[in-house]
Amino acid sequence: MVGVGNRRVIKTQTEMARTKPALEVSERLNSTAAHLQTPCGDGAMHWRSWGSGTPLVLLRGGLGSGRHWRRNLEPRSQRFRVIAGDLPGLGESSVPTKADAPPAEADLLGGIVANGVREILGDERFDLAGFSFGGLTGGQVAKLLGDQVKTFTMVGASGMKLTRPEMELRRRTADMSEADREAAYIHNAMALMLHDRANLDALGLHIHKTNDANARFRSRRLSLGDSLRLALPAIKARIAGIWGEFD
Repeated sequence: MVGVGNRRVIKTQTEMARTKPALEVSERLNSTAAHLQTPCGDGAMHWRSWGSGTPLVLLRGGLGSGRHWRRNLEPRSQRFRVIAGDLPGLGESSVPTKADAPPAEADLLGGIVANGVREILGDERFDLAGFSFGGLTGGQVAKLLGDQVKTFTMVGASGMKLTRPEMELRRRTADMSEADREAAYIHNAMALMLHDRANLDALGLHIHKTNDANARFRSRRLSLGDSLRLALPAIKARIAGIWGEFD
């Protein structure tokens, strides 16, 4: 594991050879983005932007980052100014509170993100989409920014206090073989995000490993709550929801 800026990226000889094409895609997108920062805790929330036109703000879920939108960025940037954020404490963004502060609640996270959007866009209206924990946080953003949000799309959103299937995640330990560690990463990526193993390619697995290494905010407690459900009646934007059969 090596550091790149304030990121931690897992790199072994085997992985580097296997994921080289995927890394090239990721780095190309990173190099063509406009990199933005807004206040977050004692540091900054990191955003990347592509394209022009009506702004489309994308928020990724827990243990994730803006990198999870990689396959959506180029197609969407042909029509929109796409702005993808790393939520507080995830990806390259700073944690939302000081170490001795009470645990961050959904409204605090939503406030940090909403203030960041206002700093980037001013009063310009925008479309908003959030996946999983990004849907939960997006609900707070939509509630706070009112008429500025044109549409709010929830994708497999948490914070609805819905019945969820049991999820077993595997721990990685220092004494694991490379093969066992790889198997644990694959198992966890599938449990968290995917149903069909064929959909987890080298880029997806690399993104999952990198995001996992950089996650400093644990979102599960809020994900199991009902903050999004409670926020929905106060949202003025047109609301859409997408849940897959196996979500």
